[in-house]
Amino acid sequence: MNQTAPSIITVTLNPCLDRTSAIADFILNGTNKVLHVREDLSGKGINVSIALHQWDINTCCLGFDYISGEKQVGKMLAANKITHHLVPVEGTVRVNIKIFNEKNGTMTEFNEKGQPVTEENIQQLLKSTEQILTQAHPDSILVLSGSVPAGVPATIYRSLIELSKAKNIRVLLDTSGELLIEGVKARPYAIKPNQDEIAQLTGHPVNTIEDAAHAAIKCNQMGIPYVCVSLGAKGALLSSSEGVFYAPPAPVKVKGIQGAGDSLVAGMCVSFLQGKNTETALRYATAAAGGSVGREGTLMCTKEEFERLLPLVKVEQLSIR
Repeated sequence: MNQTAPSIITVTLNPCLDRTSAIADFILNGTNKVLHVREDLSGKGINVSIALHQWDINTCCLGFDYISGEKQVGKMLAANKITHHLVPVEGTVRVNIKIFNEKNGTMTEFNEKGQPVTEENIQQLLKSTEQILTQAHPDSILVLSGSVPAGVPATIYRSLIELSKAKNIRVLLDTSGELLIEGVKARPYAIKPNQDEIAQLTGHPVNTIEDAAHAAIKCNQMGIPYVCVSLGAKGALLSSSEGVFYAPPAPVKVKGIQGAGDSLVAGMCVSFLQGKNTETALRYATAAAGGSVGREGTLMCTKEEFERLLPLVKVEQLSIR
């Protein structure tokens, strides 16, 4: 650990390497010439910590690393001077293939599942997390995000939220499926579902911004103070007791999209640390997401780009009936 306790702690249970190839235009069943390729350490929580580190926010990565890959995840975090405490597990880190179509700004992904872990690995992870949370400041934030490898129960995030709440640590949850459904039962401080995820969570279709707003309010009523719904090319909205606020995407040229949601989460975390209101929190989140969209591969928003985009973000309060 650093001498200074981390302000934002992230958990990544299924880290990966993102290998992104850019092409001019995707040709199905044909030959696609690759314009350029890059490889980035990734995993949603790791992405959040990388963004925060670039903004000089004290952060710490928790999760799993792989012995067969010579603990490649930890080595890459160390090379970037990011504090981490990873549980070693058998196997190698998964590799995700990303094909970015420059013509229309879309991404086609081929994501590996990840190596299975044991019950002993899970208990080590829970113990390590509890130790870090014990050292954390009361106003710290724990970010739980992404998928999990085989062997990890769907209740894992729920367990970690309950552990965090017992220590008065706020939790931001960003996941999907059963992990999200189980996680919200513990009432985290904030969640960040997309349209499909919040539709599954609330049991109602979400096709419009107004649908998303009603779904977010329903989640607030379930005991979740902050609900941010990412709407892809339409932007995002954030709902709390202060109202529902909407922001279209920041004005940037799209170069890569897979890190946008994680930069958005980083922006929200910073706003929570600084005690900002809901409108400002969405402004931070949108500027951060835009800063990632304007970079290739799985590159996170930089502090300089965040500060450049922040005054350009437009936020409005929605009148929802």
